[in-house]
Amino acid sequence: MAFLCAAGAAHADGELSEILDPGQGLFPTQSDISGIGLFQVPSARMGEEGDVRASGSFITPYHRFVFSGTAFPWMEGVFRTTQITNVPFGPNGFGGHQSYRDRGFDLRFRLWQEGPIMPDLTLGVTDFAQFGSFDEEYLVGTKRYGDFDVTVGLGWGQLASDGQLPNPLKYLFGHFAKRHPINTAGGFRTDFFTGPDMSLFGGFEYKTPIDGLIFKLEFNPNDYRHDAFNEIEKIKPAGPIDAGFVYRPFASGPEVSLAMERENTMMLRVGFKTNLGKLTGAEAPKSQEARQIDPQRAPVGPLPLDEVADRDTVAAKAPLIGPAPTVLPRREPVPQPLPPESWNALADLGLTADRFGFRILSIGTTAGVRLVTLVRLSTARGDLSEDLGSFARMAGRLQPAVDRVELTLDEAGTERRLHFDLPTLERAVAMTGRTAESVRAQNPTPSVTAAPHRTIRELDRNIAHAIFSDLAAAKMIGYTFEIKGHEAILRLGNYRYRYTPKALGDAARIIDARAPAEVTEITIADVEAGVEVVRVRMRRDDLQRAFTGRGSAAEVLAHAELNGGEQLGDNAFANEDVFPDFSYRIRPRLKTQLNGPDGFFLYSLYMGLSSEVQLRPGLTIAGDFGVNMLDNFNRLQNPSNSLLPHVRSDIKDYLKDGKYGISSLYANYTTRLGGDFYGRLTGGLLEDMYAGVDGEVLYRPYGSRWAFGLELNQLYKRSFHEQFGLQSYNVATGQLGIYYDMPWYGLQSTLKVGRYLARDIGFTYEISRQFESGVRVGGFFTITNVPAAIYGEGRFDRGLFVSIPIDLVTPFPSRSTIGTAYRPLTRDGGQMLVSPKSLYWETRGQDPGHMSEDWDHFLQ
Repeated sequence: MAFLCAAGAAHADGELSEILDPGQGLFPTQSDISGIGLFQVPSARMGEEGDVRASGSFITPYHRFVFSGTAFPWMEGVFRTTQITNVPFGPNGFGGHQSYRDRGFDLRFRLWQEGPIMPDLTLGVTDFAQFGSFDEEYLVGTKRYGDFDVTVGLGWGQLASDGQLPNPLKYLFGHFAKRHPINTAGGFRTDFFTGPDMSLFGGFEYKTPIDGLIFKLEFNPNDYRHDAFNEIEKIKPAGPIDAGFVYRPFASGPEVSLAMERENTMMLRVGFKTNLGKLTGAEAPKSQEARQIDPQRAPVGPLPLDEVADRDTVAAKAPLIGPAPTVLPRREPVPQPLPPESWNALADLGLTADRFGFRILSIGTTAGVRLVTLVRLSTARGDLSEDLGSFARMAGRLQPAVDRVELTLDEAGTERRLHFDLPTLERAVAMTGRTAESVRAQNPTPSVTAAPHRTIRELDRNIAHAIFSDLAAAKMIGYTFEIKGHEAILRLGNYRYRYTPKALGDAARIIDARAPAEVTEITIADVEAGVEVVRVRMRRDDLQRAFTGRGSAAEVLAHAELNGGEQLGDNAFANEDVFPDFSYRIRPRLKTQLNGPDGFFLYSLYMGLSSEVQLRPGLTIAGDFGVNMLDNFNRLQNPSNSLLPHVRSDIKDYLKDGKYGISSLYANYTTRLGGDFYGRLTGGLLEDMYAGVDGEVLYRPYGSRWAFGLELNQLYKRSFHEQFGLQSYNVATGQLGIYYDMPWYGLQSTLKVGRYLARDIGFTYEISRQFESGVRVGGFFTITNVPAAIYGEGRFDRGLFVSIPIDLVTPFPSRSTIGTAYRPLTRDGGQMLVSPKSLYWETRGQDPGHMSEDWDHFLQ
């Protein structure tokens, strides 16, 4: 690689900006057999974080299907299935007429990113698990020179089969002198960079004048002499040079390769590349201009133009909670709203009104006259005339200042109209120090008119009802609302937005538009599965500045207070229209079995019905039902040969016989046990294979990265038809869980220790990463006390999983996801109940760290 470093010294910084620039058309593309590379040999290039690639390549006798992803900026993972068309699947006709399929996992690590002198450097290991049929390791460098991407590397294993150079590592340690392949499926190789020899490999990519068309040429040292299936007599390579073209017109999308490999055999590859790490769809960030012109998100003032009139209008359109008051016509002109610059002062005026024993119902200005409607608080103790005069003076000073104030005092079914000439009032105060005499002098006989009887309690009830109605229109649920002093508190059910701050922003707008002026703090509690998991207390003046573009979401968060939830207040108004809450969803669904002895891809396309009834906070009844439409499960023939109880390996019987079944039907109760403890009890048909009772307790200190849980259950194996029948097998299982949110890259890890379905004892470790887009990708493995000889092929349970939010591709927001898990083999050891509920994931995402990360969505 020395020539790469020397020649790179002349590479100008300005030219470096062109490296991998989509506008230049020289994108990293996938190799035939693994991750990014040329054809048969790798390059040092890495995709963007979150890149996902899938491809199928076809060259006699190999059909390869590859799925790869860039999990981190410095790591790429690859899962690969290779079908060897001239080798039978198994001995004695096992697997029917299928060809042998080899599964493999590869890892690539970036050691250095390209700079003015140094190239990209990558270290890779191919086939580090399973049988190691295509095992190799390499150290490779790649550097860009104009329209050329040049690659040179050193290879071990199959990349050293022509034995060009001695392996220098064997002179340091005897272990490196000979390769030690594994001989049973499911193990991990330990013979990295071993063997007597190593070899050079390399090549280049050239961006042709045709957009998207790339020419590749490589030197491949693999001469197939060390092929695990002894293919050299059948393949008969003519030489080490491979050459051909790749066409990919866009940075993301389809790509096609056509090449001559081994100097005598044609290869065709079809692939697709996309990025799951970037935020798209309904949750994609909107431009500032788009947010300003969106009519549903137009800034609102702290009060309606005339709150009393507005309340009467709402009452006329919808029944109130409780007895409806009499609605009287209002003939006076509706006052103009106060300008935004007066809103901070208006909040202070609300506090002043509270101090003098009033609540402001409405405030505005018409023809230079300040119009205010007040209601007297039951806690007021001062002289009424003195308090009215003092408040009128303060109301007149609110910008724009006025000389005349007209107060309407709501008093138990009547309204008194009082008129104040402020200059006269100020002179009286200057002379006597009191306002009562001047108030009575200016209003000797206040006019009294009939009006609805409005107590503070009734007003708060009506405000709560209006907020509940507004939230329903926004496709959210308000469970309770109360005004406690100067704080408005809402318990919110967010069933619309994936990001909690976005739901908080919409709900805060609604409360700000409805709450009386003396409310200076708005608190919103997020309720998940009937349990309050977080409270966010925000300053109203911060919210009003943010909603009108004079402030920011960051300012709101900086002054906000977060905690893990509190008890419901005694005076909170409950939304009586919430329960029972019934919801359902009908959608096509797919069951699959991949890479098994009965077929490479077996499937069932069925129509699924998911329904849920929420009877009260935390108590639900839910179920999933399916009707088969199309399948090829009739090809499932091979029975389980497991020596353990058949807790999972009877999967073929459930797939074949459960075509018109009940996937789950259960009752669930979730509650907060006190402090940072949560509890859950679930009973019924819990999943496709098991019924029973499942209980869980979770200790999750708010704001901590750690959580600890205990799950216990008594389970009964269901009949294959997935109705209500049960089989004789039953088992009690339980696991102690330790959860940790890592501070890097959105990583989350879980360790569970306990008893499993086959009555074996061991542990499961799971690690996953959530990208900015919400896509979660991870893997897991389970090791128990079952010996490898009894466990069977694979030796232990492991797999990969992915979860994708559906609003990445839809124009509307949603909290739903689609996901799948892949196990190379379905065995009976190390298997757990697939519980329909998980306290950890239901309460995750509302801690200060996650809220801060997602807070940019607050104003979107």
